[in-house]
Amino acid sequence: AFSMEHNKVKIVPLGVFCDATKLSKVHLKDNLISSLPHDFGLWVHIIELDLASNQLTKLPDDVKNLTRLEILILSNNMIKVLPKGVGSLSRLAHLDMEGNRLESLPAELGWYQLYQTVFRLYCPCVYFTSICACLSVCLSVCVSLRPHMLLIFLVVCCVAYLHFSGLLSSGALVVLSRLSGT
Repeated sequence: AFSMEHNKVKIVPLGVFCDATKLSKVHLKDNLISSLPHDFGLWVHIIELDLASNQLTKLPDDVKNLTRLEILILSNNMIKVLPKGVGSLSRLAHLDMEGNRLESLPAELGWYQLYQTVFRLYCPCVYFTSICACLSVCLSVCVSLRPHMLLIFLVVCCVAYLHFSGLLSSGALVVLSRLSGT
């Protein structure tokens, strides 16, 4: 594991993780990183990447190359949109987006991964900037859903929006979560 947390790092040098074939965990939490290097897509051996509490406004499109990635923590940045490539990360089990101002998410995430990512109980601060953004996410994901899943997904989106708007308590969300088996 490589950890440079809480060090006021501003730049990740080009080439620093590309050839590190035995390096599986990179923790760069709580720094001043505003962008990732051009070779980010070559960090193919990384399984866990923690970039929380930085100044990132976007994730590079070539995130899709990080096919071994299982944990991606991007909480408390300034990210508004995730690239489509995040949806192709088949091993990704944990995507933490708490404290960002999401305007949309890629439909490629699929309904279940979207639910697990955005509507997790442990990140109640994830919110959409408006009901329009919430509905936009719903509609973009609904295109890829089977008809019987559409109603479930729309209910989940409405519940999430109410929760993130402060109109639904955490306790009610816990009850709904238990009812749905998540």
